[in-house]
Amino acid sequence: MRRLSLALLLASPLALAACNKAETPAGADKSKTEGDAGQAGGQDSGGAAKGATQTCPATLSGEILNDVIINKECGDVVIEGSVALIGTLTLEAGSRLVALDGAELRLGTYERPAKLIVKGSAEAPVVMTSKGDRAAGVWLGLRLDKGAARSQIDGLVVENAGGGESAAVEIAAVDVTIGSLTVRKSKGPALDLQVESTTALASLSVAEVGTPAIRTTAQAASGIVAVSGEGAQVHIASGHFVGEAKLAAIGVPWLFTSEIQIDGEEARPTTLSVAAGAQLRFGQEGALRVGLYQTGKLVLAGEAAKPISLAAQGEAKPGAWRGVWIDNGGTLELRHASIADAGYDEGAAIVLDRNAKATISKLALANSTVGVRAFNSESTMTLTDSSFTNVARALELHPQVYGGVGSGNAYTGETRIALVAGQIERDTTWTAQAALVELTGNLDVSKGKLSIPGGKYQVDDAVLIGVGLYENATLELKGSVEQPVEIAGTRDEPQLWGPLTFNSHAIASLLEHVVLRSVAAPAGVVVSDGASVKVDDLRCDGCAATLQWSCAAKLERANVSAGANTAQAELAPSDCE
Repeated sequence: MRRLSLALLLASPLALAACNKAETPAGADKSKTEGDAGQAGGQDSGGAAKGATQTCPATLSGEILNDVIINKECGDVVIEGSVALIGTLTLEAGSRLVALDGAELRLGTYERPAKLIVKGSAEAPVVMTSKGDRAAGVWLGLRLDKGAARSQIDGLVVENAGGGESAAVEIAAVDVTIGSLTVRKSKGPALDLQVESTTALASLSVAEVGTPAIRTTAQAASGIVAVSGEGAQVHIASGHFVGEAKLAAIGVPWLFTSEIQIDGEEARPTTLSVAAGAQLRFGQEGALRVGLYQTGKLVLAGEAAKPISLAAQGEAKPGAWRGVWIDNGGTLELRHASIADAGYDEGAAIVLDRNAKATISKLALANSTVGVRAFNSESTMTLTDSSFTNVARALELHPQVYGGVGSGNAYTGETRIALVAGQIERDTTWTAQAALVELTGNLDVSKGKLSIPGGKYQVDDAVLIGVGLYENATLELKGSVEQPVEIAGTRDEPQLWGPLTFNSHAIASLLEHVVLRSVAAPAGVVVSDGASVKVDDLRCDGCAATLQWSCAAKLERANVSAGANTAQAELAPSDCE
C-alpha cells in the first residue's frame, strides 16, 4: 500500500483551498457554515492542532486536520494530489468529489484517527469520479488505513480509479461497514479488504474492473453478502479462518489461488460454513486445509436445489487444483456438493489424514485424479448416496476406513476402489459397491471381525490376506449364489497372490459362496492349527489347490471344488494322531 511521504506529514498542515469562502455556496446552510468556521480547533492523537469543521470546501489537498462535511449543494469538490484526512469526512447524499489525475484520498494514515461517513442512497448516491479523463485508473482511489476504524459507507459510487495492482477502494481499518458500493472502470480490483477481521459488505456492484473484482483476506470474507457484475470473482488471497466464519452464496464465485487454512487458534476452534449455492473456484495451488495445527471444521451445507460447487478456475481437467485436505484436527461435513477437476500433484479431491473425520453424503465428484483418499486407520468417514464420474480411482482408502463407505453410491466410467495395505483392528463391515475393489497391499485382520459381502475384489501380485495371527479375529466372506465373493488376481494367470490364511487365533470365521482365482501355492485357503473356520461353497481357479488345513484346525467344510486349472480341491493333513 502506498504511503504519503514523510516530508508531507511533517510539514505544517495545509489549509483546505477556499475552505473559508467569503460567499457561502448557493443553497448551503449559511449559519452552519459560519458557525463551523468559528469553532475552536482540537488536536489529533499525534499532537497536531485540529482546525474547525469545514463545510463545502472547493478542494481537498495535502494533510487535513479538520472534520469536513460535503453535501449536494457543495457542487463538485476537487481531490488534488495525495490527500490525508485526519478527522471525520461526512459525505451527504448527492455529494460529488472529482479527482485530478493521480490523486488519492486517504483517511487514518499511520493509524492517526479518522473516519469516513458516506450517506448516499439509491436515488442520490455519493459519487467519487475523475475530473477530466474518463478512463480507468485516472486517479488512484479511496484508502481507509488502520486509523479509519468504524467508518460507514452506504450509497457510494467510485469511478475511473485504481492503479494496476491497487484497488479503487482499499480498506485496512477494522469495523468498517459497507451497505452499498458501486465501482465502475477500475484498472485494478474494485475493492481490496486488507484487514484480518470481518468487514460487513451488504452489496457491491462492479462494471469494467480488473480481475478479481474483490481481493480479501479470509477473515474479512465472512462479512460479504452479495456481489454482482459480469465475470466478477472474489479472491481470498491470504490469511486463515478463525472462529465462526462463513462464506455466503454471493452471486459470483469465490476464488482461491493458494492454500487457505481453517484451523483456529489454541482453545478457539474454527468452523467455516459454506452456504447452499456458493461457488468456489481454485487455481492450481488452491486448496482448503482443515485442522492442520488446531481444531477446525469445514461445513459444506448445500441443498438439493442449491448445491455447493468446487471446481477449477480455468481449464476443466483432472488435477487442475489441489483439493480439500482434512488434517489431524479436522472435520468435514459435506452434503449436496459437487467437486471437479481436483487432485493436483498426485493428490485427491478430498484427503483425510491421521485422525480426520468426515461425513459425506450427496457428493457429485467428477473429472479428478482420485476421489477420496484416507491411508490412516485412525481416520473415520461415512460416505453415502454419492456419485463418481471420470475418476480413475474413486476411493483410495485404508481397509478400516473403507468400512464407512455405505450404500447408494454410483460409479460411472472406468473407475475402481483401491485399498492400501493395512490392519483391521475393530469390527468392520464392507458394503457392496458397484465398482471393482482392488487390494494393493497386504490385508491383516488382526482384531475384531471383518465382514465382506458378495462382489468383485482384485488383489495385486504377491499380496497376502491373513486372519488372527496374534489376537482373536474373524473374517466373514459371505456371498450368495447370485453374487458370490469373487477375489482374483490382476490378470488371468495362475498363482499370482495369496494365499488366504487363517492363523491360530482366527475364530468363528466363515467362507460362504466364495470364488478365488490365481492364488499361489499351497492352496487358495490355508487353515492353520487352532483356527476355527466354516466353509460352504468354495472354488479356486488357477490355484495349486482350493483348500488346505492342518491337523488341529477346527474346520467345517462342504461343497469345496477345484476350478479351472486347479489340480485338486482339498489338501488334507497327513499323519494326524
